[in-house]
This record gives sequence, structure tokens and C-alpha cells, in this order.
Amino acid sequence: MIELVLSSYYRQGSTVTFKMLELSNQDMIALCEPLHPDIFKILSRASPEYIDPLHQMRIWRGYFRLSKATLEELKKHHKNFTCLFSFKDVEPYLDTLHKFDQKILMKTTRAYFILNKIKEKYKCKTIHIVRNPLNTWMDFLHASIVQDEPLFWKVTESKYLWIPIGRAFYLAPLYLCLVPRFKLKTASTNFERFVICWTLANYYGLKYCDVPLVYEALLLKRGEYIDYLNNALKHPYFNKAYVHLPNEKLALSKQERIPKLRKIFRISIEDLSLSKYYSFILDKVTRIFDMYNIEDKWY
Repeated sequence: MIELVLSSYYRQGSTVTFKMLELSNQDMIALCEPLHPDIFKILSRASPEYIDPLHQMRIWRGYFRLSKATLEELKKHHKNFTCLFSFKDVEPYLDTLHKFDQKILMKTTRAYFILNKIKEKYKCKTIHIVRNPLNTWMDFLHASIVQDEPLFWKVTESKYLWIPIGRAFYLAPLYLCLVPRFKLKTASTNFERFVICWTLANYYGLKYCDVPLVYEALLLKRGEYIDYLNNALKHPYFNKAYVHLPNEKLALSKQERIPKLRKIFRISIEDLSLSKYYSFILDKVTRIFDMYNIEDKWY
């Protein structure tokens, strides 16, 4: 049965948070990205000890604890869930997981728009991670762009490399779905496309989840924040033994860029008429920051 769903937009610290949960709940089957469009291709070359090249962690072990019959049924119902707005599209797939006879926790970067429906049907707990848009954006880009200062700003402030940037973490497909669906202004830069996707994904994820997880609070307050999360979830899903896993230096890198990026982000929110969505996100983050006296340098 599905007991816990960890929701996130891409590059927001979801994989390391998932690893914390997997290690903390070894009686549960932990499934990383079951809605990934290429999940069965990944599993065909993976093993329980396979180290994922992007994340440098063993994140696919849980699938090898599922029965062969369950995997075959999952494959039968699998689709490309990149732009997931209808619960009915994924319901047969998730039903297959829910009827498995062990507790399941799953991490997904594709379910924010239907998180309420998942919660209602499976009576599971739901967490949504939010990470500041500025460091998230930098993590969308290839290291060769991030490390080259003039190139980074050119990519951010224009359409330069529009097509390859759009391939990164399904940015273009999701953006192309969201603009007509929400009747939004067309983006004029790579960063504006990202701003649209980041804002709407996090708005709905935070609106529909049981417990928001502000990634900066996890990085800066560690065990203290884990106590808060466990209390909010009414279950000790997070074990403090693994609180060291998130990498603060990596997650909050290139801070000298933050003031300028923050200004561009705020202008983009206004220009794209996203203020009502962003205000909701900011309120959720501010409440946590105020609780722990964290200075907001990013939102």
C-alpha cells in the first residue's frame, strides 16, 4: 500500500531527501520516480547496487523488492506522465502499487497537480519539497554553463540555447503545457520558462500536500527541523542518523549571484502575472523561516 508520497519539482533536493526516508524506513519499499517516462529502461540496466550516475547514489533498490507480477502490471499501465494533470491517467498505475502487500513510500517530481487526488484515494501522507528558485535554476543548467559567468547570464537573460535548455528536466514540455492551460504570457527568456514551471509546480504541491518541506530549513536547521517534520507528519519518518546527507555547500552555491537573480525573478513573477501563486509559496516559506529565525536571502 502507498503510505507516503514525497513530491517535488525537479532539482529541489528530492533525491537526497528520498534517500533519508529510504534509510529511515527500511521496513518500507522505497520507490524513486515511479512516474519517470523511462523508468523501465532504467531498471533494465540497473541492479540493487547500481549507482545512479546523476545522483551518485543507489536509488533504484526498492523496485527489486517488488514482485515480478507487480512490475509486469506496472509496465502495462505505464505512460509518459511528464505533464500530469488528470488523476485518471495515472490511477491504474498507482492502484497497482497500492494493492501490493507491503508499505510503499515513493518520490516523484511529476505529481504536484494531482497530489490532492492521490492523498484522497490512498489515504497516504504527503510531503512537498520547495527549494529556492535561484539555486534550483542553477542546478537545471549544465556545469559548463554554471561555471562560465558570462555564459550563465546570457542563458538566463535570453533565449540563447533555447532548445537544449528546454530539454533539461522536461522544462520545455511542461512549459508548453502550462502556458495555454493557465492562459499565461509567453516567456521571452529561458529563465522565464523556468519561473512559470517552478511557480505553478510549487504552488500546487504546497497547496495539496499535508506537510511542506522547505529545503533551506532542512539544510540550515537539520535535526531541529526533522523533529518538526516528524511531529507534523504524526510519525517518525525521518531518522536523525541521516540528517547529515543534504549538502549545504552544494545546494547553496554561487551565492554571489543571488541578489541579481532574485531581482530578475521578482520582475519575472510580476511580468508573467504569477504573483497570486508566488505569494502563496512565499507565505509558506516565510512561516518556516520565521519559526527558525532564518534570514530569507533567496525568495
